[in-house]
Amino acid sequence: MDSTPRSDLRILIFANVSQRPFNNTLVPPVEACQRVATVTVIEPFRLPDFTSTGAAAPAPVPATAIERIANRFNPDLVICLGGGLFLPEVARNLFPDETVYAGIALSDPLGIAASLQIAPHFDLFYTHDPQTIPFYQDHGIAVRRLDHAADPELFQPTGDTPACDVIFVGKWTDYREHLLAALSERFTVHIHAHRGELQWRLPTLPELDTPEALSAALSAARLSIDFAKVEQPGNPFDGTYRMTPRTLLASACGTPALIEASTNLWGTFTPGREIVSFTGPEDLAETVQVLLNDEDRRMAIGRAALERVRRDHTWEMRIHQILTDAAGFRNGGTTDLA
Repeated sequence: MDSTPRSDLRILIFANVSQRPFNNTLVPPVEACQRVATVTVIEPFRLPDFTSTGAAAPAPVPATAIERIANRFNPDLVICLGGGLFLPEVARNLFPDETVYAGIALSDPLGIAASLQIAPHFDLFYTHDPQTIPFYQDHGIAVRRLDHAADPELFQPTGDTPACDVIFVGKWTDYREHLLAALSERFTVHIHAHRGELQWRLPTLPELDTPEALSAALSAARLSIDFAKVEQPGNPFDGTYRMTPRTLLASACGTPALIEASTNLWGTFTPGREIVSFTGPEDLAETVQVLLNDEDRRMAIGRAALERVRRDHTWEMRIHQILTDAAGFRNGGTTDLA
């Protein structure tokens, strides 16, 4: 799909933007690009000769797709959004020498193995998870920090009457269900599980497949919980904690987010003011109870989180960062760490 031109800047994006529910994460950065440039988007999963890996392994974009687009669109910037996507050298040779290539790892540290392999194919490579930067450095990879963000036009408060006390959106793990089960004994908890997951013993609701549906559900919850613990045996980051995009999305909807106290927020939010932490099942339940009993404080945290997102964490800001980096690289910069 092509956007209406807004400048002489041309951006080519490879991203599976219509693949649900990943579109909740992919649509916002694409739309942010469309506000500042002429954009063409190619969805690799629609190509007959593409093999999706779900970011578990490198996923090269077929050269046939590059050949078709190279004949009619000479981009200033090529962006690969998540999914382990990258352009092989033979494909890059089809574009002008001055084209800059940027890759964004959307699933670090879960997909860190694939990220390490594809990063050298880019002039600029970004991670949402700052804790992984030293790991990249140890492997000789230049990586830049690109914090999670939200699109305030897609995710915003709806003003609807609350439908639940706590909402969780995400995949099943025994650890997550254990904490949610404890909450469910005392509060109304809505769990929007991934389709096809049969492990849940708790009642679940359907997957939220669009930004509109996800925004509405987050807005209609008094609190949102985002489990940050990495549960991936064999991964060097197993047992660590990292923020996911859902924290930003809930905050953009004015819904206070709950997250484990062990999570390093890297300055994204101020604990106790814009986000609320907990240390375990009992503390989580008590924290929820305190917030539900103090509506003024709960609402104040939601407003502060919303203001912080709009001030510091929008996708327009992140795209501006990438464009600035790309201009610097094109003018003789390097891929040294930012």
